Amino acid sequence: MKATLSYRYLGERFPDLNDTVVIVKEMAERAEIPYVLLKNRMNMKAKRTMSLRSVWISDSDLKPKKRNRKVKKITREDEIQKYNDAWLKRSLL
Repeated sequence: MKATLSYRYLGERFPDLNDTVVIVKEMAERAEIPYVLLKNRMNMKAKRTMSLRSVWISDSDLKPKKRNRKVKKITREDEIQKYNDAWLKRSLL
């Protein structure tokens, strides 16, 4: 099944498509982001259910994915504290 969901693109990242109606899936492929991510960023469901606002694709919707997660290192003290908390919960019950 071919994607047919289309909205107007308003932005400067792709000047050849500015102020034209584009298919959302093709726009997501061109911007190299997942289709579902673009739909979520456009906030289509909320805007369409309100039926008062028009939906369009902007440059802020086409930014690449952010993968800036910090991994917390578990120290020996953290492990000891976890077991202490569990013991306290058991002893208080």
